[in-house]
Amino acid sequence: MLYELCSAEAAGWMNALGLCFAFLGTILATKLLASKLPQDGGRQFAVNGSLSKGKPRGAGIIFVLVFLVASILFIPVDTEMAIYLICLLAAMLTGFFDDAAKNPWSELKKGLLDLVIAIVVAVNFLMHKPNVFYMPFTDTAVHIPVILYGILIVILVLVCINVTN
Repeated sequence: MLYELCSAEAAGWMNALGLCFAFLGTILATKLLASKLPQDGGRQFAVNGSLSKGKPRGAGIIFVLVFLVASILFIPVDTEMAIYLICLLAAMLTGFFDDAAKNPWSELKKGLLDLVIAIVVAVNFLMHKPNVFYMPFTDTAVHIPVILYGILIVILVLVCINVTN
């Protein structure tokens, strides 16, 4: 949004401003909203699981929402980027609602939701980008069959979602 109002020469400044906005916004929002987050009930079978009881969970909702606002304000958002941002929001919401639930979601339910998100990301990527990448430090182009590339993207996104969660 704001990105479109500035000249091409100011794009670097907009990136820096967006970074500062996201950093300071996350700090401020976390300080203001931490008490509203769901609280950990402790882990019954974990070593020292009771030590986590009462700690806030699901802070990713704050981080991701601030990131989304910063992205919309400070970078050019086309259809491709909008779909990625929606998928990011969806992935965060599935994790947040799982954390906030009195009874945690089943692995199957969470896994299927993550799989749908990963497939949407892969399809979006393949619709907007070629199935080619270049080897580092060379001009060698590597063409990967679209189906294989899509599968690799889905695996990468699933791993990223689960590592973050």
